[in-house]
Amino acid sequence: MDKDQEEPEEEIVFLEAHAPTEKELFYLDWARDMIKNQFTLANDQLKHIISLCVALLSVSVIFEKLFESDPQAKFFTVLLFFIALVFACVGINPFSRNIWLNSPSEIEKFQKQAMHYKKVCYGLASVFLVFGIAMIVFSVARQAFGF
Repeated sequence: MDKDQEEPEEEIVFLEAHAPTEKELFYLDWARDMIKNQFTLANDQLKHIISLCVALLSVSVIFEKLFESDPQAKFFTVLLFFIALVFACVGINPFSRNIWLNSPSEIEKFQKQAMHYKKVCYGLASVFLVFGIAMIVFSVARQAFGF
């Protein structure tokens, strides 16, 4: 090797580290538990939406006076609650896909897709539920105030 083409010396970088504190360990454990429990939480929320939909669907069908002046409003309200119920039932079902259990990246991809599936179903069920409730409120207000 020529003296003109000497290789530059590599700079050695020293890193400092410290052991994690109890607080840091707590938050790391908590984050792991939250990731594991997110499916249970999503299913619980979907179960609550199912209960609400069934109750409100029953109220909409049973109480004739609620929609006495507008049968179309009753139809759309019942339809909105039924659609919300369908999305909640679809969302509570397990997300199915074949994965290779020895691949952490495949498991992570499955977990993200499954949560996205549940969130979409939860969001759509919530939107239809809120619109159904709004229809009931609107019908009651129209009967009470005569507009």
